[in-house]
Amino acid sequence: MLIHDRGPTPAQTPGRQGWRVDRVVWHHTGGGSVAGALSWVTRPGSNVGYHYLVDENGVIFRVASENNTAWHAGNWTWNLRSIGICHPVNGGGVATRNASVALTRDICRRWGISPSVHTIVPHRAIVPTLCPGSLPMNDWIHLVAHGGEVTPPEPRWKESSMILRDRSNGAMWLVDASGRRHLTPGEAHGWLAGGAPSVDVDPGTINDIPPSGQLTLLADESTGAIYVVDALGKRHIQPPEFRALQDTNMARVIRVASSVVAGIPDMAATLQP
Repeated sequence: MLIHDRGPTPAQTPGRQGWRVDRVVWHHTGGGSVAGALSWVTRPGSNVGYHYLVDENGVIFRVASENNTAWHAGNWTWNLRSIGICHPVNGGGVATRNASVALTRDICRRWGISPSVHTIVPHRAIVPTLCPGSLPMNDWIHLVAHGGEVTPPEPRWKESSMILRDRSNGAMWLVDASGRRHLTPGEAHGWLAGGAPSVDVDPGTINDIPPSGQLTLLADESTGAIYVVDALGKRHIQPPEFRALQDTNMARVIRVASSVVAGIPDMAATLQP
C-alpha cells in the first residue's frame, strides 16, 4: 500500500497525552475536492487536520503521524483516541473504497482495533455535522472486517435503523443511513424478531426514500423533534442542521410515533468505550 507524505498539517499536537488509539473516524471533504482539502489542511494557520486523505483515484496522502493528535473530530478526547481519514464528498468510487478499506484495515491491525460500527465511526456521531455525508459506512466497515468484494450481510439491529411496512401491499423495507432495501418475508421476520422497530407507511413515503445515498431522518409526530438515524443509532439535531440537510437534499424525513423514536438507541450510548 503506497502512501504519499504531504504537509504536514499544522493542525496537530505532538503525542497522544497518554491515550492509545482505539477508534477510526471517517470524514468527507464537505463539498470540494480532496486536492482542495489537502491544500487547506496543510496551509499555515489551518485549524483542521486529518491523519490521512484518500482521493477520487484511491491515492492516499498522509499529513500527520498516527502517533500525533490531529485536530479532526471537533472533540478533544476523540482527537486523542482516534485516527481521522478524509474522503471525497460523494464517497468516491471503487478506487477510493478499496484504498480506504485497505488503509483502515491496516490501522486496525497495527493498533489492535476490532473493526465494527463502534470502532469505525462517522464524524456526525461525535458532533453535529453532515460529515461524512452518504459514505456507505456499513458496507465499507464489513469489508474492513472481513475482506473481499462480497455483499455484506445485513447487520444486527442497533447497527441499522428500522422497518417500513407498505400499507397497500404489506411489503417490508429495511431503511438505514444508506437508503432502503426490500426484505423477503423471512428476512423481515428475522429483523422484527430481533427487535427492530417497524412503522406502517403509505407507498409514497417508501418511494421517496432512495435505494442508497441519503440519510434517514425521523420526525417525532408528538414533539416535532428531528433525529438523524445512522448505523450507531439516533441523534437529535437542531433546526439549523435540519435546514442544512434540507437545502442539500441529503436526507428524507419520515414521521413516526414517539414509541418508534424511543426504541432506537442514542448514538452517544453506543459509543461508550
